[in-house]
Amino acid sequence: MRETGSLREAADRLKHACRYLRAPWSGSAWMLLGATQRETGAVHDAVASLQTAARIVPADADVHWQLADAHDAAGGRVDALRSCRTAVSLRPDHVEAYSSLARLVASEAGTSENSSARWALLARWSFRRALRLRPSHPETLHNLGEFLEAQGDSERAVLSFGRAVDAAPANYLHRLSLGENLQRRCRVAGA
Repeated sequence: MRETGSLREAADRLKHACRYLRAPWSGSAWMLLGATQRETGAVHDAVASLQTAARIVPADADVHWQLADAHDAAGGRVDALRSCRTAVSLRPDHVEAYSSLARLVASEAGTSENSSARWALLARWSFRRALRLRPSHPETLHNLGEFLEAQGDSERAVLSFGRAVDAAPANYLHRLSLGENLQRRCRVAGA
């Protein structure tokens, strides 16, 4: 509770500072404000702040990646996909943007009846691209595990979750997903 209060206080101070900044570098302040607002759950405010940052520094891939995550949190899947594509077009080595793009596309593959195979193909390409850039990126490995499980490839999902645990051993979500997946496969000792 106190941590969220501190974040809200930081967001309020940042908002005040952003209103009075007119220098080109203020895009970084708006990006920080948007990221802080997103963490406090003010996702619509985060989208607005990050859109301001994108207007100030339109060629900053990090701004577009943060904007994609804010759009996704606010329920704007189409806008999130567009922002991810912008981020990777601005910086083709942006691992986090490819990882977010893969996660978004993978969720479309599970919900879209008409073009599920096309979405799944794009998800696989995005996951490969992210992992080619950083083979041990824990979030990408975790998201890939979820995608593979949803696609019915449980064995490879276990491997992906295991690699996520190896990459970030302290992250309980990776361990939980690995354990649940192993349990579903009746490999209780490993779970």
